[in-house]
Amino acid sequence: MNCQLCQKELDAYCQGNLPGNIRTQVENHLKGCESCASAFAQTQLLNRVINEEREIQSNPFLVTRIMEGIESSSVERPVHQPVFMKVLRPAIITTSLAAAVFAGVLLGGFANTSPDRMPAELAMMDDMAIESVSMLSNE
Repeated sequence: MNCQLCQKELDAYCQGNLPGNIRTQVENHLKGCESCASAFAQTQLLNRVINEEREIQSNPFLVTRIMEGIESSSVERPVHQPVFMKVLRPAIITTSLAAAVFAGVLLGGFANTSPDRMPAELAMMDDMAIESVSMLSNE
């Protein structure tokens, strides 16, 4: 028996599902081949680990505890804000609003000028609207 056939039959050999003549061939090959004997040892170890895992009983409340932990972590908790967010930010916003109102009042005062300081062109603007175009023409 060659190594390829032996390694192909290792699982069946470990489970005891091989007919007698093939079983003896695998046993003889394992006695003489170190690589196949090593593969057989690894297969036996793997089968023991799998069997031990099957025997472990799971906790029936594990899923419930995990889901409860997920739900409790998703509930919004109050976030501790730094001093900047609590005190300085509202103060800066209030100060900037006050500065904007002051600037608006100041600019509005420049627009509301008295006729004494108004240029002559602007003072006569209403008069020009009253006069007819025919008076301005040289006909």
